[in-house]
Amino acid sequence: NGTASNTILVMIDLEGNIAEFTQSLGLPPHFGGIVIGENKSLYMIVSSCSKPTSICRWDGLCTNNTPSYVAYELIASSMPLESIPQDGFIAQPEPIKFPTGDASSNEVCYGYYYPPRNINYEKTIPAGELPPLLVKAHGGPTSCTNTDFNPGIQFWTSRGFGVLDVDYRGSTGYGRNYRQKLNLNWGITDVEDAVAGANFLVSRGSVDVKRLCIDGRSAGGLTTLGALAFKDTFTAGCSLYGVADLSALAEETHKFESKYIVGLIGRWPEDEEIYRTRSPINAVDQLNCPVLLLHGDSDKIVPTNQAQSMYEVLLKKGIPTALRIYEGEQHGFRRSENIQDALYSELFFYSKVFGFPAGGDIPSFHIDNM
Repeated sequence: NGTASNTILVMIDLEGNIAEFTQSLGLPPHFGGIVIGENKSLYMIVSSCSKPTSICRWDGLCTNNTPSYVAYELIASSMPLESIPQDGFIAQPEPIKFPTGDASSNEVCYGYYYPPRNINYEKTIPAGELPPLLVKAHGGPTSCTNTDFNPGIQFWTSRGFGVLDVDYRGSTGYGRNYRQKLNLNWGITDVEDAVAGANFLVSRGSVDVKRLCIDGRSAGGLTTLGALAFKDTFTAGCSLYGVADLSALAEETHKFESKYIVGLIGRWPEDEEIYRTRSPINAVDQLNCPVLLLHGDSDKIVPTNQAQSMYEVLLKKGIPTALRIYEGEQHGFRRSENIQDALYSELFFYSKVFGFPAGGDIPSFHIDNM
């Protein structure tokens, strides 16, 4: 329903009796992947917006078969505990719902807004200055975002950016009707929703209208490039192993997802004209803001030539742009040094676009046409 929620454990016995267990008995706010151990101990995968994914044990069912309060116990964490940021550097997500699409349609979209959070610098911000906004479009495209601890979001909020993680129409988790709104509309409704989310935060005074940027991975890359090419809301953007040419994707993607795109765009090649007009690479004449492209050289899902082709047309038009290819990376960066470099590269890129010092030991690189 667009509001934050917690996980509830529901148990049904052989007689059909139902019992619910919540945080009031010591369970964590969000959990899953439950395995029953000895003495009715429950082992589970736990997540929250401020702590990394962990494995925990809960013994609330162990005493005389009567549920009682027992705090869950941390068994293992996906991050070293000493590397987890302190609360003063962790932005808490705000669930938001905002209008989107045609004004008469009464359509809505959902997302999570993370305000900037860094106690070392919050008091130094000039009165009345609003933060830049980074809108994030998830991949899939028929998947969803979540509020699990995400260092890739906290990286930005701790550096003064607001972040909007959009669950555009077509995302899962909001019912079948919401999910099906992307059918044959990929590149339309997702782009409208990214733009609508940014405009909503501007209208309520949360972010700076002059410093709006967007990024997305894989399918989210199409949303990013589409928002930059077909709309004029954003000032800059970054596509990470994203789709620029839908026709090329239909012809070259891997076999497993080769028909996935039919339900999102149309039949290929019968609907070739739709593929052509939805492709950002064919609308660069409408694009007038800087674009950063990050891609792996071994990507078989969205081949590297998608980024290379987009880079060439941007370069030819004179748009400030840069292309960074990561050796050995496939669809989604896996090596820690490349994940770090991608974040630093995007920060450096925006620092040049918006004119602020990137800070720290951020490596620089050449931006063409700038």
